[in-house]
Amino acid sequence: MPKINLKNTIYILLGMLAGMMLPLQGAINSNLNRYLETPFQAGVISFTGALITMSIITGILSKRLPRPKELKRIPWHLYIGGVLGAFLVSSFIVVTPILGAAFTMGSTIAGQVILALLIDH
Repeated sequence: MPKINLKNTIYILLGMLAGMMLPLQGAINSNLNRYLETPFQAGVISFTGALITMSIITGILSKRLPRPKELKRIPWHLYIGGVLGAFLVSSFIVVTPILGAAFTMGSTIAGQVILALLIDH
């Protein structure tokens, strides 16, 4: 259990704010999907916005980009975060209009807690 102090409280609030973004993202992407042919097109638009945002943040905060030699040293399985994100976003786009934001988030939180317990164990 983390020690409760001002710094950790800020991180807890940041985590809560990030958690609030999940149902909002699900609702926005599901509505976007209504205008498109497939949920995957909505996902592409969502991830394009994420790529632009992360590129701007990286440009502002990073002193340099990683060199190809550094990228080659990274184990292959550490590159699948984007695949997991694509699964999450695509699932939200499909599931949220059927189950609603609250039930989608409830099942998502249950899955997060189960896997977090396994990872921490």
